[in-house]
Amino acid sequence: MNDIKEIVLYYKDENVTYKELDVAKELQDRYPELGKPILIREGNNTNKTAIIFDNLKEFKIEINHINVSFLIDHTYFDKINSLIFDCIDIFDSQHVAFKRIGYLSNINISDSLKDILENKYLNVDNIKGVPYLNVFNEIEVKGYKVNIWERIDFEHKIIKYDFNTNQNEEVKFDMKFIKEFTSSSNSFMDGRLS
Repeated sequence: MNDIKEIVLYYKDENVTYKELDVAKELQDRYPELGKPILIREGNNTNKTAIIFDNLKEFKIEINHINVSFLIDHTYFDKINSLIFDCIDIFDSQHVAFKRIGYLSNINISDSLKDILENKYLNVDNIKGVPYLNVFNEIEVKGYKVNIWERIDFEHKIIKYDFNTNQNEEVKFDMKFIKEFTSSSNSFMDGRLS
């Protein structure tokens, strides 16, 4: 995958329980293209099972008892809000809530954009020629702080954006928040790359 996005949903409770087979079946019903899941025990001394859908290169899901993560390429970018909402809805039916969200985006950059970014960020003598740069920012979405790490790898011509709601705040997830979160994140990236 070239340009990819990953969404990570973090559970509200540390000792989360849900019916793995019911969650897997509901995901299959909503997204039949995922195919059959792989169910794997999460560790030697646990009866918890991870659910992995990895039949498609453009859409993968991993569910464990720490978080839910899905990885998508450009063919699913326009469905990102629905994917998040469906996932929250499926777990809500299992009486499982989420408290945080992370949104990661890897973007390959052209040589010309690499040059523009180097001139923009590395225009100080003591950091000229560094192979990568980490830049921290914050935005606010619907009253919640969102931390942003922008990791620019000049050598490999890739930018990694990492948007995360604050660890100490519990987000109230609804469709308005999800849309605003992804829209604000995408707008931030677009603004940085233009």
